[in-house]
Amino acid sequence: MAIVSYGGTDNVTISNNNLFIHSTNDGYVYGIDSSVYGSDYSSYSASPTNHNVINNTVAIMGTVSMAEGIYYDELVNANISNNIVAIMANDGDLYGVALSYSYANANPENVTIDNNKIAIVGTNMVYGVELSDVKSINVTNNDIYAISEGGAFAVAAQGNDLLIDSNSLNTYSASTDGITS
Repeated sequence: MAIVSYGGTDNVTISNNNLFIHSTNDGYVYGIDSSVYGSDYSSYSASPTNHNVINNTVAIMGTVSMAEGIYYDELVNANISNNIVAIMANDGDLYGVALSYSYANANPENVTIDNNKIAIVGTNMVYGVELSDVKSINVTNNDIYAISEGGAFAVAAQGNDLLIDSNSLNTYSASTDGITS
């Protein structure tokens, strides 16, 4: 992990960073990661709120079990914009930007994902943007490329009050295995 925060954080700006990660160990790799759980993953605290993730470059290459460029548990009131996320890896599932509900506090809510450039190339499932149990999320003006032998989604979303608009979405997959509606 290049930039990580654990537990409840408020009023955080992560900006103008260049993160280049090369993995050779088949582990879990994160560029920017914020979790409601503590560093020992045995306890959790409040959701991260009022975060700005802007003008960063995240590049991940190598062999991974899973890689995520920008990942947040239960993010509330945030802006993820003008970032470049590029992931090229073998084996694991790959995520450009991912927001998730981890059943601790609250669903990810009131987040704008805007004007990012995301390119994900892998051999398993790849997701440009993946939203799990979210509400009031805007995904706008992004350029997203998702390419995989296994399966590819430019945007995969499950939630309420979603706006997915004015994006350039490009996918290529050699397989439909693992893709369900």
